[in-house]
Amino acid sequence: MKALEETGKVGIAKVVIRNKQHLAALRAHDGVLILETMYYADEIRQPESVNGKGKLPDAEVEMAKSLVQNLSDTFKLDKYDDNYRKELLQLIRKKAKGQKLPEPQEDEDAEVVDLMAALRESVERTRKQQTKKKSTRKRGKKAS
Repeated sequence: MKALEETGKVGIAKVVIRNKQHLAALRAHDGVLILETMYYADEIRQPESVNGKGKLPDAEVEMAKSLVQNLSDTFKLDKYDDNYRKELLQLIRKKAKGQKLPEPQEDEDAEVVDLMAALRESVERTRKQQTKKKSTRKRGKKAS
């Protein structure tokens, strides 16, 4: 670690995470090692292969902006947790106790979702939630 810090170099490594090999950078920062996953060259689209000249309807852009605005809030790290890790630990504990683990099931009848309808519904739902939050805040300020 000290050698990486003093030389300003970064180590490149291959790591396996959840049965997939990843390319990673190993960095030294403030006395700790940081592992950051990276993309392989074949996983990156070249800019010239992406046609960014498509025109989005203004109504869709405005709806998306409204959704982003309605969902914006102060970031609270403790609000998030790793469900995959929790479930994996539960399975490991069951296996350690000798319990039979459930077999994974494939969902062949997966529902096809209309993304625009889902976006409209989400915008409307978040708009109502924002209205409730604002009215609750106003009532709280009047009571003070």
